[in-house]
Amino acid sequence: MTHGAHHPVPHDKQCACCFEDLSNSNYAEYLPYPHEENNNHPLWTPSPYCADCIEHLLRTQWSIYTEALAKTTCKAEQRRLLTRGPPINLRDDRALPCPANGEVHKLWYHHGSTEKEAKLEYSLVGEVSQQHVYFILILSSFPSQSQERDSYWKEQMQFYCLDENDEEEEKDESKSNKK
Repeated sequence: MTHGAHHPVPHDKQCACCFEDLSNSNYAEYLPYPHEENNNHPLWTPSPYCADCIEHLLRTQWSIYTEALAKTTCKAEQRRLLTRGPPINLRDDRALPCPANGEVHKLWYHHGSTEKEAKLEYSLVGEVSQQHVYFILILSSFPSQSQERDSYWKEQMQFYCLDENDEEEEKDESKSNKK
């Protein structure tokens, strides 16, 4: 069921990821969470990515997050990954911005005029921690994963390091990367 008005397909734009021309067959929009409404209808946002690139992100973003967390050697990067928490739904702050560091709630594809949940493949759903405010978007859809997600989160948070020297290390790292 489609709620809210959708935008016309732009025929003069390309996907910001693969540079394919956006058309009736690959145009997509997303509903950010939290989202604004107009007369009780959500305001859909045109996606700069085509449907194929969005589907690729849905399939790969969870594994990219977990690999980055497992392989990081930088405390500042680790802290950023852990502070924001493991994603449930698609998120891309540059291409698919959402208010308050939220995630994409739903996707809409022009081809077939279909709505789709934006849940990442393999992402875990459930409460994370009372200390971290995190958007739980579709908790009731996957109740069996709640304990698994909470366990994963607690295990990862054991490695969270608070160190006053982190800011200095991050500055030093950025200086060495510029050389």
